[in-house]
Amino acid sequence: IQTGSVAGKVTVLVTSVQVDNQTVQLGSTPVHTVEVASAAPTISSIQVVRNSSGFEIRITGDSSVRQMADLSVTFSGPAGSDLLTTSLTISLADLFTAYFNNSNSSRFGSTYLLTVPFVIEGTQSAVNSFSATLTNRIGRSATSSATF
Repeated sequence: IQTGSVAGKVTVLVTSVQVDNQTVQLGSTPVHTVEVASAAPTISSIQVVRNSSGFEIRITGDSSVRQMADLSVTFSGPAGSDLLTTSLTISLADLFTAYFNNSNSSRFGSTYLLTVPFVIEGTQSAVNSFSATLTNRIGRSATSSATF
């Protein structure tokens, strides 16, 4: 049995089995309960795609509590670059509430794909890497990084 990634309990009851197309009732009902724990968000992949105006980051992962608070991003550049903004935090609460409350998202469980576009004013090569962390009500994800 694959439980999925949404926090909660899954209880499995076996009431009968089939042997050679004959149904056999069990004397007792075996019960097995599995709990998927509430956890901080995870980042399973992170990538960056450059475009004509800057770049976008794409983060795939999951949040077992189907909730997200914010994204923290830190930018870096090559030696000698002078970035005016090196870090920022983006509130994701409303965006993820809408996503997880939409009935179309239920088939994906706690999995998400977050795409965030960034516009660069000036030389695009001034930014060549970034790191990101996500936070939900349980805690903070591990930091993930990408270079471009």
